[in-house]
Amino acid sequence: WAASPPRPSPVTGNVHIGNCCPNLRGVDCHMQGQPAGAYGSTHDPMVIAEKTMPRRWRLNWIAVLEAILVPFCLFVLVFWLLTFSVHYEHSSAVDALVAICILVPIFLWGRVLKQRLDPTDISQREPNWFLFLAGTCSLAWVAAVFLGESNYTSNMKPYYERVDLAMPRNVNTRTTRGGQFMDVGAMTFQQGTSVLEPMTMAFKDGNLYCVAPIVTNEPNASSPATYDFWAVGINCCKPFDPKLFVCGEEPAEDQAAGGMRMMDTSLIGPYRKAIQMAQEEYGIQAGKTPLLLEWYGEPIKRIDSHYADGKSTFRSTCIVYFLFSVILAALEALYYHHQHRKPTSGWRS
Repeated sequence: WAASPPRPSPVTGNVHIGNCCPNLRGVDCHMQGQPAGAYGSTHDPMVIAEKTMPRRWRLNWIAVLEAILVPFCLFVLVFWLLTFSVHYEHSSAVDALVAICILVPIFLWGRVLKQRLDPTDISQREPNWFLFLAGTCSLAWVAAVFLGESNYTSNMKPYYERVDLAMPRNVNTRTTRGGQFMDVGAMTFQQGTSVLEPMTMAFKDGNLYCVAPIVTNEPNASSPATYDFWAVGINCCKPFDPKLFVCGEEPAEDQAAGGMRMMDTSLIGPYRKAIQMAQEEYGIQAGKTPLLLEWYGEPIKRIDSHYADGKSTFRSTCIVYFLFSVILAALEALYYHHQHRKPTSGWRS
C-alpha cells in the first residue's frame, strides 16, 4: 500500500493519522471533540477504509479447494461418459453431454473477460482464481476427451462389441462353415489350426488389405473344398514371394489359436476383393459367407482383458489427474503468496 499524504484537519490543521493512531486498531485514540467528517474522526471515510481493508494477505482455502475439485470433477465426468457402456449404447446422447460440459470453461473465460473489460469491477485488481479455473477446466475437458476416446477405442469398444455375441471353442475349420457362426464375437480353433501364409493375398486401395485362409491341419488330409475362415489385417503382409503374413498376433505354444471377429463393416468390401483375388491366384474356393477374423492367441480371454484394462486405465488416470490438479493448485497458491508477501488488498475468489 502507498502511504496517504497528510491532509489538513478542520480542527487540528496538518495532522497525519499515523501520528495519533499508529496501529489503526481503534478510534478511541483519535482526537476527541472533532466534528463529524474531520480527518481522524470516526466518520471520516479514509479512516473507515483503512480500518476495514485487511493489512495482510491470506490464502482462501475454499478457493484452493474449488481450484482442485472443479476441474477434476469435470475431467472425471467427461472421461467416464466416453469410457463406459453409456458411450456404446447412447453415443449421440454422450456426444451431446460432452459438448455441454465445455460450457463450464466457456463460462469461466467469460467471467475473466468481464473482469478485464468492466472498469467498475474492482476484482480484476485483486488476485482471484477465475483465470486459473478457466485454464485448468479447459485443460481438463480436452484431456478427458482425448484420453476417454483413446481408452474407449483401444479397450472398451472391442469388449462391448463382442461380449454379447457367441464365443465357440475348439472349432474345426474342415467340418464347419462360416455361415454357422454369423453371430460369433470370437472363437478358438482346434489344436493344429494355423494361417496358411503361402496363400497370402492383399488388395491395395491406399492401404494394403491383407487376407490369408485359416485351416485346421490333419494328418494325410487333402485341401479343403472351401475356405470359410480368413485372417485379416491392414498393412501387415507381403503377397509376393517370399509370402509374409504378420497380421494380428501369433499365438504362443500354450495358447489356443483363434480370432476375434472383424467388426468394422466399412472394411468388408476391400477384404472381400482380396479374397476374390486369392481365389483367382491360387485356384481355391472361398465359402459363401467367409468369416473375417483378427488372428490372436486366446481371443476370448483377450476380450475379457480389454474390459479389465479399460477399468484399470480409468482408475489410474483419475488418480494421476487428481494429483496433477493438486500440484497445479499448490503452484498457483505459492505464486500468489510470493506476489503478495507485502501488505496488499484483500483476496477474493
